[in-house]
Amino acid sequence: YQRRVHGIEREIRDASNDLGEMQKHYQRLKAENEELHTKMDHNLLKLTDFQEQRVKEAYNLDILHRFKQGQIEVEQAAVVTDYADAILIHKSKIQELNNDIRESGSEKVRKLREIKDYKKGIRSVEWENELLDYSSGTLEVEYRHLHTLRVTKAMQEFIKGGGEGHNEIERARLVKKIQHVKTTFESKVEEKQKIIQKIKRLIQEKAKENGVLDEQNEDASILVKERDEIVSLQSTNLDQARSQKMMKDLRVTRKLEDVAKAQHQELMELRTKIDALRERTFPSFAVVSKRVVGNPDEREKDP
Repeated sequence: YQRRVHGIEREIRDASNDLGEMQKHYQRLKAENEELHTKMDHNLLKLTDFQEQRVKEAYNLDILHRFKQGQIEVEQAAVVTDYADAILIHKSKIQELNNDIRESGSEKVRKLREIKDYKKGIRSVEWENELLDYSSGTLEVEYRHLHTLRVTKAMQEFIKGGGEGHNEIERARLVKKIQHVKTTFESKVEEKQKIIQKIKRLIQEKAKENGVLDEQNEDASILVKERDEIVSLQSTNLDQARSQKMMKDLRVTRKLEDVAKAQHQELMELRTKIDALRERTFPSFAVVSKRVVGNPDEREKDP
């Protein structure tokens, strides 16, 4: 029995040793399997990259195309433009997109017009309501004014039919007044024109006098210069006489200059008066009377 037990234990130990070796072998096989899977994934990735590269190289060709300037939407560089990321889109696709955009825009425009017309109708109705409210308020004010209006004798005569003759009389009176104002204005214009002509003659006379004075002043200046030259040539003993003579010449020159300035000032005053008279000759109609023709209340207030 003991031999049998020992044999069984030995078998168990042997089986345990075999199991340990098998587990080690299994772990080694598992590690190799994982390594092989990793290599396989790496090789598959390389294969995929190789296939993609082969496809790119097969289709990535240099082809020359001629395009119009507006058809290129790639941002242009300063020297050389990189078209590596550029794509070619068929003309039909662009036209379809443009047609879709136009249809969408037309639809939006149509809706906006409908909204505009609708709001326009609302605003028109609101305006008509405001107009009717304002008209009703105006009519109410006029109605109250008629209720509170003081009826005079002249108004009663006007209502009975006597206003037409009064209008004719008032019209004739206004025509006479207009004719009188027109005649008075024409006479004033003639008078002012005569004054203007007179002032113009005075200006011409003063201008001639100023011209004579200017000539006298020039002669006096020449004379002063000549005397200065003569005095400069005289001896030093005549300094006092020369000084007196120079003072006398200076006084004469100063008087002539004062006379010229006074005449120039007088000429400017005359020009100012002419301008004032010209301004006064423009039509200045009288203020129209505030009295309303045909209003009996205003006529009764007149003396």
